Amino acid sequence: MLTDNGPVVARLRPSRAGSRNLALTLALTSAMLGGCASAPASDAERQALTVSCRGTAQCDRYWQRALQWTEQNSYYPVKNSTGWAILTDPPSDYRTELSYRIIRWPRDDGGQDIVFDAKCSAFLPCIPQPAAAFAKFSQYLTAP
Repeated sequence: MLTDNGPVVARLRPSRAGSRNLALTLALTSAMLGGCASAPASDAERQALTVSCRGTAQCDRYWQRALQWTEQNSYYPVKNSTGWAILTDPPSDYRTELSYRIIRWPRDDGGQDIVFDAKCSAFLPCIPQPAAAFAKFSQYLTAP
């Protein structure tokens, strides 16, 4: 559209609300991409989120308690539970709650490691933090 003074440029400029929406979209996209680019957990980090057990009786008891803890403490329902894996639904991009993946790994010495993995939205803070959830998980598993 042309006026006597040339094209109507004001209509082509984004509104202030549009600029804010664009800035928010760019910020969220950057946060999501940043989450995707994070390095995988190191062996030390993986070991820090592991509960070890010895013998069939102790390991079976820990595994039963791992399932109970997950069912009682997860916002997301348990999606799959086997003798070697407990998985909840994946985290929502719009929620802060944790989703869980708990794996039971055999060790060479006959014991087992129960590896705890918790994740939340890629661009929102986790509530609770995964380390705090693991502390409660570990206490629950090893309680007498």
